[in-house]
Amino acid sequence: MSYGIMPYSVSIDRLKQAIGSNDAALAKSLKDRLRDSYDFDSDDDEVTPEQAVDQLISGSELQKGYGHYYGTVIELLSLQFGKMLENGAFSGMSSSWADEVDQALEDAGVPAEILRVTDHLMYRSSPVTIPPPDDFPSIGYLTKSEIPAALQAMQSADMDSADDEQKEAMIQLKNWLEICSKASTDLVCFYH
Repeated sequence: MSYGIMPYSVSIDRLKQAIGSNDAALAKSLKDRLRDSYDFDSDDDEVTPEQAVDQLISGSELQKGYGHYYGTVIELLSLQFGKMLENGAFSGMSSSWADEVDQALEDAGVPAEILRVTDHLMYRSSPVTIPPPDDFPSIGYLTKSEIPAALQAMQSADMDSADDEQKEAMIQLKNWLEICSKASTDLVCFYH
C-alpha cells in the first residue's frame, strides 16, 4: 500500500485558536467535510470522529487512543484555514522514500537539524497538542520562524549527486518553503 505526505501552508496560531473556540459553525463545517471525505469504522469506539471534532472545538479533555481522529480533525482545520500544496513527488510513496530523500538532502549539504522529511515533516508530532495517533496520520511541521533557515539551506543545496526523482522531491520541498515564506505561514504535513 502506498501513502503520501499532504502539505499545508497554514498558520499554526490559527489552528490553535480554533481549539476551544466553541465555534459551532466551524464544528458543523468540519463534520460535513469529515462525512464527505472519510470513511471511518467507528461503531465500537468510545469516541467517534464527530465527537473528536466537538471535543477539539469545545476544548474538552481529549481521549487517549483516539489520536488518529484528532489528527484527522487537525488536517481538516489545516485545509479550512490554509492551502494544500502540490505533493506529486510525495504521493504514492512508502516511508522508505522519505529516507531516500533525507539521504539526498544530507548529500546535498542540508543540515539534519534544519530540514529532514522524516524528523520534521512526518514524525515530529502535531503542532496542536493532541494524544499521539497510534496509526495514521503521522504529523510534522516547520514553523514560520524555522522556514527561513530551511529555505536558505535548500537554496544552497548541491543537488548534483541526486537522481531525477530525488531532485524533483527536493525542488518540491523548496517550493513548499518558498510558498510558506512568501505567505508568512507555517508548513504542516500529514503522512497517511
